[in-house]
Amino acid sequence: MHIVKEREIKLLEFDHIRDYLAQFSVTPTGKEKALNLYPREDIREIKDALQETTEACSLLEKSYLQIEKIPEIRPYLQKVSKDGILDTVELLRIKTFAHAIRRLQKKMEDNQLSDLCPLIMKIGKSIEGTPELLNKLDNCIGMEEELLDTASPDLKGIRDKKKQISQSIQEKLNHLIKSPAYSHYLQEPLITIRNERYVVPVKQEHRGKLNGIYHDQSSSGATYYIEPFGVVELQNKLQQQKQAEKKEIERILAELSEKVKANLDILWHDLEIYSRIDFILAKGKLSYYLKGIEPEVTEETMVDIISARHPMLKDNAVPIDIKLGKNFRVLVITGPNTGGKTVTLKTVGLLAIMLQSGLHLPVSAGSKIGIFRNIRADIGDEQSLEQSLSTFSGHLKNIIEIMSEAGPYSLILLDELGAGTDPSEGAALARSILMELYAEGSLVISSTHINELKMFAQAEEGVQNASLEFDVETLSPTYRLITGIPGSSNAIDVAYKLGLSAKVIERARNYLSQEHAEVEKIIKSLGDEEKRLKEDSNVASVERKQAEDIRRELEKEKDKIQQRREDIIAKAKAEARDLVKQAKRQVDHSIGEIHKTMASLKEEEKVENPVADAEKIRHTLQEFWQKIEDTAEKPPEGEKVIKEDLHEGDRVWVKNIKQEGVVKYISSVKDVVQVQVGDLRINTSVEELRMPGNTERRKNKLEEAHPYTFQKAHAHVSPEIDLRGLTLDEAEDQLEQYLDKAILTGLEQVSVIHGKGTGKLQKGLQGVLEKHSHVVRHRYGNAHEGGVGVTIVYLK
Repeated sequence: MHIVKEREIKLLEFDHIRDYLAQFSVTPTGKEKALNLYPREDIREIKDALQETTEACSLLEKSYLQIEKIPEIRPYLQKVSKDGILDTVELLRIKTFAHAIRRLQKKMEDNQLSDLCPLIMKIGKSIEGTPELLNKLDNCIGMEEELLDTASPDLKGIRDKKKQISQSIQEKLNHLIKSPAYSHYLQEPLITIRNERYVVPVKQEHRGKLNGIYHDQSSSGATYYIEPFGVVELQNKLQQQKQAEKKEIERILAELSEKVKANLDILWHDLEIYSRIDFILAKGKLSYYLKGIEPEVTEETMVDIISARHPMLKDNAVPIDIKLGKNFRVLVITGPNTGGKTVTLKTVGLLAIMLQSGLHLPVSAGSKIGIFRNIRADIGDEQSLEQSLSTFSGHLKNIIEIMSEAGPYSLILLDELGAGTDPSEGAALARSILMELYAEGSLVISSTHINELKMFAQAEEGVQNASLEFDVETLSPTYRLITGIPGSSNAIDVAYKLGLSAKVIERARNYLSQEHAEVEKIIKSLGDEEKRLKEDSNVASVERKQAEDIRRELEKEKDKIQQRREDIIAKAKAEARDLVKQAKRQVDHSIGEIHKTMASLKEEEKVENPVADAEKIRHTLQEFWQKIEDTAEKPPEGEKVIKEDLHEGDRVWVKNIKQEGVVKYISSVKDVVQVQVGDLRINTSVEELRMPGNTERRKNKLEEAHPYTFQKAHAHVSPEIDLRGLTLDEAEDQLEQYLDKAILTGLEQVSVIHGKGTGKLQKGLQGVLEKHSHVVRHRYGNAHEGGVGVTIVYLK
């Protein structure tokens, strides 16, 4: 039994998904794989197929791998398998394919792809290639579908002789047409070709004046085309060479065809691998197109999808959440016509098929779907005039077939169950069908208008109500699915809003049965309760935000207290540094004076050595000085900066470079801030920023004592940066931060490693360098520096 039948493929619109997938494939065989895609049942195969799609998305995002378009070569492979001889056009197409295989094979040698896409790499590494055949085809077949002179020495020799003979013929004929003795006989002074031989155009009235062989005449009869006897022998030799060339070409084509046949198994194998990778990348492109993700796959029979969108509706789809299989296995959806019930059924069925086909789904993270062995649906108008079946009969025939195949791993989708017949009987049948499917262990989603089914779903264990919300004020559906609450048809309310008289409306309400009124009353109370819970949830959200604001304020106060404590300690240390500096200057001065006086006392033996004592004092002071230096090395930090409180123009202390600057730009997406520090602009994270406080005063003191502290902080900056594997946005951010640090450190030359790839990353980074005010010039690396995969940058 098939997981899904062709009827459901079309009914749930999976055929349209196949068409999209085929459009994203670039090879004929890849397109065929897309159009023949079918859901799997084995969970391991499904997970591998989903992982392949995820890997394809990663490769496409980083532009690491592109599949080239290739010509259709299968007919030519079949031709040589039957000992056929290929012509130059067919051989050129096989050559084009072999080149594409060689380029893909080379790409698969890139080790950095092993971690990024292990499954695709495993497939790609099985490519064998045909290097000998490719070299032979390169030597023989030109890009203009011609056989090259290099195909064989004999062919080159024949063509050289042909050229020489042809030149001799043309020289003789040129002499003739320019000769005064013959020029007035000619219609025009030119050489042309008839029957593959060179001839001259002779006027009809002078046809007997030029001795030669008649070949043709013009349609008007005014011109005769004659081959002069003087070139007949040469033209005969030329024809002999043409025949020899033809035979040599036939021999070479037969030889090349034989070589293709000898590589037939490898060519078929490589074609399969190439088209498979093309198909996997097409799945990645489809994922981007649908904004899909890889959901969680479970062995449980269940559906838990979050913010699911119907793939064919794309951005016009209203996201829905559906849970099925945990607390209940049958979901009964009610609501007005055109409210979205049928779209909901199709969305669940289509996403289940796509998942088991290895495709990403347009859902939100956290979505989880089980594996089904049988996905069946009865949706739409099943009326058949040819078989004399009514809508009810058509639906019932499908349902009977579905029930005969239903089981524990079945997903059953039934639209308007019980419709098309007497409401009471239809309701009884619908209840019985749903209970039977429930007993079989199937997961069932059914839409209906029948009130009895709403009460049945509300009371029966394992069955749950759901509804599509309808806005009575605007008379339009919102398409929002609400689980746990049955829907109302709203027919009378809609009629009233549209202007039907109050008298008619009141009479209609009186005609409703007591049971119907009770049902509607229950539905209204459930709706009111859901609205109340939603309001309570909103209040709770506001209160949580208020609590979070209070927590942040307390954190700020805590940071302020800590900062004040650090300021007091730092002030004490600064005063101590001043005292030690003063003492050090005094000692240095004293030692200098001692050195001066020692010169005059050198010869006196009884003089003590005061320098040694002074040196001891200075050594002691230096140790004390170093301790203070070590404690003062830490930059002054004010309170932490909160991004929401930060504005352009604010002064901040940049922790990682120990400098103060002015905020110039705050990213709304990433946690990145651009700060002006002197003449430089640097990009840094909010985590590295502090409020300046009294930083300015202490910074000046630090700079006085440590003029090289700033440079020391960046002494470790590498003279090169590797940006391979990053997106262009990520690479630009990292390059700007790196250049800022390199400039502040004093580096005059750095290397930016970006790789070759498609050139997109390389071109984007070149733009950053062109605009940077501190880049003097830049160039590609030499062969020993990394070639065009590296850019050497000179800084000022």
